[in-house]
Amino acid sequence: MKYFVLMLAIMAMLAGCSSHKDAFAYGTFSADATYPASEVNGRITYIKGQGEKVAAGDIIALLDTTDVQLQIKEAEETIKLKRLAAGSRDSEIAVLEQEKANLEIDKERFEKLRAAEATAEKNLDDILAALRVMDLRIRQAGEARKISRQEIQLTEVKMEQLKALKAKHFLRAPVSGTILEKYNSAGEMAVAGKPYCKLADLTRMTAKVYVSETQLPLLKLGEMVLLTIDGSDGSLTIQGAEISHIAAEAEFTPKIIQTRDERVKLVYEVQVECPNDGMIKIGMPVEMYLPDQLHGK
Repeated sequence: MKYFVLMLAIMAMLAGCSSHKDAFAYGTFSADATYPASEVNGRITYIKGQGEKVAAGDIIALLDTTDVQLQIKEAEETIKLKRLAAGSRDSEIAVLEQEKANLEIDKERFEKLRAAEATAEKNLDDILAALRVMDLRIRQAGEARKISRQEIQLTEVKMEQLKALKAKHFLRAPVSGTILEKYNSAGEMAVAGKPYCKLADLTRMTAKVYVSETQLPLLKLGEMVLLTIDGSDGSLTIQGAEISHIAAEAEFTPKIIQTRDERVKLVYEVQVECPNDGMIKIGMPVEMYLPDQLHGK
């Protein structure tokens, strides 16, 4: 709503205006750039072109996943083998448990025979010894089964790590924007930590202008101002904007100010943000006016 009201006033009061001598401040447009980098080394198999628009999370480039995919396949087959091994341990324990149950029956029978003095004591001792051995075998088989299951879990963790590594081969846009530059092409190597493109949101631009110490008190954060841009036919294109940043310290006037007398002065950088329908380009010169100027104050 603030933009709409300001633009109505601007268009009414600056209609036909072509003189820039009364501009409050001068500067250029810029956009906050992001430089996404790969987390892994790899050969680029696909990358979007310069000038293409992407949304946050979209794939900008793909790295070759052949090696990591083979490792994932190996881990999957290893898990299958270990599950078979764990299953055979289950079968082994079931057989041993049945053998132990048979020995328990024999033990009861020989205990009755021994009580009736119908068998030698050694026969009962042999059964008891066989039961102790059977308990050891069942315990060992149980430990082996536990180890097999732990090995399965470790391999599953490794596979998840490999899948996470594979995901890093899909280079995604950290923010929405337009690809301003790309530093690699398909077939080249992406290096971990090194940017592979330059990305910026061009739907909202920032104009950096410079004001003197005497002008500074007239500006407030969040205040609406007017930006004018030279049209191709010499006319002015008008754009409402909002002050988003005012520098706390002064600096020397940047070289974009052409007059030598002006360049030696100290000025403050002011940033104003405005929407962009595609007309505004990075580096484009801009002039800033205050609303009071439009009312002749």
